[in-house]
This record gives sequence, structure tokens and C-alpha cells, in this order.
Amino acid sequence: MKKNLVLFLLLFSIFIVSARTEAASVAFSKGQAAFSEGDFKKALPFFQQAYKEDSQNPDHVYLLGLAHLQLDQYQQASQYLKEFLDKKPDFSNAYFPYGLSLYRQKQYAEAAVWFEKAKEKDKKDPLPVFYSGLTQYYLGDQEKSLTTLKLVDQMSPNAELASAVSEWVKDIQEGKVPTEGAAKKEEKKWTIRVAASGFYDSNVILDPDEGNIAGFQSNQSDAMAAGALDITYLLHRTENSKLFVEYSGYQSAYANINFNFDRFNFGRQTGGINFYYKINDKLRWRMPLSGTFVNLGLSKYVLIGQGASNFDVAWDKKWLTTFFGKMVRNEYYASPTNLDQIRDATQGIFGFDQFFFVPDQKNMYFKVGYQFTDNFAVGNDWYYTQHEITGIFGTDLGKKWSLFLLTDISPRRQFKNVDSVYNVRRRDKIYNNTGALTYKFNKTFSATGSYSYYKTNSNIANYTYHRQVAGLSLAAQF
Repeated sequence: MKKNLVLFLLLFSIFIVSARTEAASVAFSKGQAAFSEGDFKKALPFFQQAYKEDSQNPDHVYLLGLAHLQLDQYQQASQYLKEFLDKKPDFSNAYFPYGLSLYRQKQYAEAAVWFEKAKEKDKKDPLPVFYSGLTQYYLGDQEKSLTTLKLVDQMSPNAELASAVSEWVKDIQEGKVPTEGAAKKEEKKWTIRVAASGFYDSNVILDPDEGNIAGFQSNQSDAMAAGALDITYLLHRTENSKLFVEYSGYQSAYANINFNFDRFNFGRQTGGINFYYKINDKLRWRMPLSGTFVNLGLSKYVLIGQGASNFDVAWDKKWLTTFFGKMVRNEYYASPTNLDQIRDATQGIFGFDQFFFVPDQKNMYFKVGYQFTDNFAVGNDWYYTQHEITGIFGTDLGKKWSLFLLTDISPRRQFKNVDSVYNVRRRDKIYNNTGALTYKFNKTFSATGSYSYYKTNSNIANYTYHRQVAGLSLAAQF
């Protein structure tokens, strides 16, 4: 009888342990799935359950610590990561996250030890080197911090890290106290920008491809008031991907120089999504999809659908190349008659943008781009191909000012067929030069003065025109 009781208790205890282990395994698997999708809040209770059922499993302890770290719960993260390292002290992948959890609690001396351990185990990873430089700064050794941070630049960091390094080095060299935002930029869910503008327009041409534009070619000096609203919402985020919902609206009202508002107005409303996926530290894929409604003025409208596929290649901290392809559908409407349907078109677009970021110069960059467009129009008169070249220079001018310069040239817009009205094949050359100077009052409010010159030369005189636009915009971004 005694033997049977002992056997029963042994089998029962084995059953209990097995059941607990199975429950821990199920919970841990669910947590891993949520964690891999970047849903750390969802993953945490599963890892907590797995730890509760089987706290001796090092994997349960490690992932529980990482989940707390991703949720900015640094005290709990350091607790579990330390427990894990006590069990597996040679697991070098845990050195950096444990050091980071201590760093976030301002335990800089302790964090420095683990960043050094992480550096020794992986000499090619720039992150432990970066945070070693930050701990050195907070521990009072600015010279050593600068030396360490400059080492990161030699390790081909990704663009985000390179930017953070540049900000820290510049601030330390200028004697300013670096902000924690340079090391850890919290991504806001919402970004909202509103702007109000006033312009002088030397030659109002809202729709320069209109068939009868002779009246537009005389100088119609007009005033213009405009308002803009841009909203971006971060809908979903994982470790390697982001999904944004975006809206952009613009509305203008034209008046003659005596402010008689009975002439033209132009409006644009765009909504869409933008998906980002980080393939690795040097390659990112973006897929924006959008729909746009445009009011061209004079009871003419366009519906635009657009999809694109973009690849961003960060060769190093100085060079970034974007390769892109787009498909665009334009549908024209007019009232009372819809003669502009002949301009309905599907556009195939591809090209690239090459960026160069000037080392040690905050926010100074050059961009050169090329784009080819094939406009497959319904009407023969509007079927064309176009080559476009863009050059941009942008830089900060001190603490408050920034400068933006753009030149955009389409040296050849070649129409495929003989024009049904003018009996020649139309060829256009299009130029746009823009300069803008921005003053930032603070992180929220700014003012921008701008000047643009537009010119189109065509072998058909009715399509030749030029235009100058100068204005002032006040903007707020939240």
C-alpha cells in the first residue's frame, strides 16, 4: 500500500511538472510571435506567464527582460536581464540590452561596464561604442567621449545613428549640453502641421496645358492666400516596419491686385498610407499609396491614384540613394462639358535620387535626381515622354535659420503624335528655380520666405509662358 502511494505521488508530481512546462511553452510561443511583430505590449503578459510557470528556463527570463526594455520599463528590464546573466554569463547578446537598461536609469558607471563587454564581443557593432561615448560624457570625461563618438563614424553606422552621433559631437564641441533626444528619439504617434501663406503671383496659370491659353500668357498679377494642413499618424510599428496614415490638404484663393476674389482657386486633398520596411541597416523599402482630388479652378478637376515602390540604400553616413518606380492614374473632369477626358492618362515613372550629407555639418545636404515619365494618355495630343533632372541644396544657417534651394529642369518633354490643332509634334522644355529661407522661432513655429521662377518653352507658341511667385508662410508643427 505504501509503495502504491509513493508511486502515485511520483506520477502525480511528474504530471504537474509536465503540465506546467507545457503551459509555459504555449505562453512563451505566443509571446515570441507577438514580440517578432513588434507588439511588445501584447507579448509581455505571455512572457510573464511563461516565467511564472517555469522561471528556471533562461529563455523565459531573457525575453521577459527584453519586453520590459522595449516598453521603457527599465527597472524591471534590468532585474530580469541580470537574472538571466547570472544564469548564462557568457551570453554576449544580453550585454548591450542590460547595459542599456542601466543607462536609462542613469546608472552610468554600471552601464559602462556592460557596454565595454559588448564592444569586446562584437567589435563591428557601433551601438555599444556609441553608448560608451554617452556614458563617458555623463561621467564627466568629455574628451574621451568625443574620441569614442568619432570612432562610431568609422564603423559605417546607419543614417539614424550617424545623425545622433553628429548631434552629440556638435553639441559637445560647442559647449552645449546634449539632449537625451539625440540618443533616444521617441517617435510620436501624431504629427500635425498647419500653415497660412500669402503670395504675389506675376502670371496666374493654374492649368498651363489648357488648349486655349492665349489669355493666360499676358501678365495677370494676382494676390493669393493659401492654407495647408498635413497630418501623419503612426498606425502600426514593429522592430523593422512602420505603417503611417497620411493626409495632406491645400486650398488657395486668388484675387486680382485689388483683392477682388472672383477669379480662380486651387485645392488639393490627398489621403493615403505609407509603409516602411527595414530590410537591414543599409536597405529600406517604402510603399506609399495615395488618392488625390484636385480642383484646378474654373470648374475643372482631377482625380489621381498613385502607388510607388521605393528602395533607400545607405552606402555610408554620407551617401544615400533612393531608387523608385511609380504608377499614376489621372482622371480629368470638367463642367459643364468634359472635353478634358482626352487627357486621362496612366503614367509609368521611374528614377533615382542621390543624396550627399556633408560630414560634421548638421542638416547640410545635396541631392541630385533623375525621373523618366511615360504618359499613356487617352487622347493622342497628350501622349508624351518626359525626362526630368532635379538638384537641391539644403542647410542650416546658425541656430534659427535654414536655406533651401531647388532647380528642376525637364530638358525634353516629347509628345508622341502630331498635334491635331497645330499640325506639329509638340516639344517642351520646362524650368523651375526655387529658393526658400526659413526662420524657426522655436520647435513649433516657423516663418518661410520663398521665391520661385517657372518657365516653359515650347515649339508651339501657345504653350510658352513664364511665371514668378513670391510669398511668406507661417507654419506650426506639433
